[in-house]
Amino acid sequence: MAKKHHISQRSVEKHLSRIFNKLHVSSRIEAVEKAKQLGLIPELHVLRTPSSDR
Repeated sequence: MAKKHHISQRSVEKHLSRIFNKLHVSSRIEAVEKAKQLGLIPELHVLRTPSSDR
């Protein structure tokens, strides 16, 4: 993610930490679940990976 957005790994970690604090969660999995509950991302949203595009 850092390379794609031309920022440092530490910046990504800081952003994630702020998101976790705002959502009152402690992991990426919990953040996704909480975001779904809050309607921030669709329940059926599927994350695409480069390998899934083949």
